[in-house]
Amino acid sequence: MQFGYFKDISSSCVIYNAYKLPKDMAFNRPLNDIGLRLGYLGRLSPNKGLEMLLKILTKFS
Repeated sequence: MQFGYFKDISSSCVIYNAYKLPKDMAFNRPLNDIGLRLGYLGRLSPNKGLEMLLKILTKFS
């Protein structure tokens, strides 16, 4: 919103953590399982640079 993507919207509100996971469904990962996790939401298109990012990240793994 700060970059003007929704400038024609009359009002806006960002809802953070709209859903609270019940404690019995929550889980903890072991500390040794910490690693890079990448999520991507968008169109898979060469001009997005996702392929380049993945190639660079594989060099570090």
